[in-house]
Amino acid sequence: MRKLVSFGCALLFIGVSFMHSENLASRYLTSNENASPEAQAVLKYLQDLPSKTENRVLSGQNCGHGDELTDPKGYNSYNHYIEELHAKTGKYVAILSIDYEYMAIYSPQQIHAANAYLIDYWKNGGLIAINYTPRNPFADNGSGDPQQSSKSKVKIAKLLDPESAEHSAWQLRMDVIATGLAELRDAGVVVLWRPMQEMNGTWFWYASKPEYKTLWIDMHDYFTNEKGLNNLLWVYDTSEAVALNNSTYPGDAYVDIVGNNPYSDTFTMVNNYKGLSKFGKVMCCAESGFDLNTTTKPKDLNALIKALEKYPAIAYFVEWHNCGPNAMISLVDSKNADQLLNHPIIVTRDEINWKEYLK
Repeated sequence: MRKLVSFGCALLFIGVSFMHSENLASRYLTSNENASPEAQAVLKYLQDLPSKTENRVLSGQNCGHGDELTDPKGYNSYNHYIEELHAKTGKYVAILSIDYEYMAIYSPQQIHAANAYLIDYWKNGGLIAINYTPRNPFADNGSGDPQQSSKSKVKIAKLLDPESAEHSAWQLRMDVIATGLAELRDAGVVVLWRPMQEMNGTWFWYASKPEYKTLWIDMHDYFTNEKGLNNLLWVYDTSEAVALNNSTYPGDAYVDIVGNNPYSDTFTMVNNYKGLSKFGKVMCCAESGFDLNTTTKPKDLNALIKALEKYPAIAYFVEWHNCGPNAMISLVDSKNADQLLNHPIIVTRDEINWKEYLK
């Protein structure tokens, strides 16, 4: 009997050890099994950041939409958000971000011009995050505002029907976006890819639709299997202003990172932080900013530091661009950007070491 018990305990120990090893192994799996070694290394790097006591939160700044960052005198210029911030703080943010759409359907030439900035930032040690907020394909000849155009005409099922004209038009849109992402892939750039964000809200045409999950999976499959975009890490990103809607979650096989978008003067995340943590994925604030209703004067980024200390699972944040003269939320236009970027827990471009995970 003693031998049987010992043997049983040994089997139990082996089983537990195996499951533990399996969990550790699955923790590092990308949603795309053919993800590039660089994409896999970046994900591993992000997964390990929260366990550190210093240099554990990557800093980021969004620079608007399409090729807006290329205009040195433009409202969302790279010069203002990135170079002036560097002059002010002595630091470059770890992550440079743009949206490939939202304000307009940008041409391949415009995306190519924006990509030049992204590639250069990557080559200088930074990481790249790209949003995709598609214009409403069911309004204004397919170029309707993502938020304000009529949602009554939205029939996502048509985008998923290979026989429909809407599907063909949607594919053409996807092909332009994929071409831009492929240019980055060919330059070796890993992209934190955040399509169709804030789906738990009601303001975007695709949000809170029962077919959202299927639309995400369709895009994931198309970009992965048909376009070979093995440089993408897929970011599922919600709005903190609304409770989670788990029915929109595509599933672990189609998501690498989960995010939340806090817009408040304290960057509080009482709605979604705990719920997102249950997915067991890398967590981020893929879009963050102060209360947009009260930003006529610069606000203090020390509030962001306090929030990041309060929410230790967050691996990176991307501060959003200014939303007009009465909504100044960018890092460079806020108070104490130097204290933020020089804080011990914050990672700037010169401190990124994801390449260690290639070994």
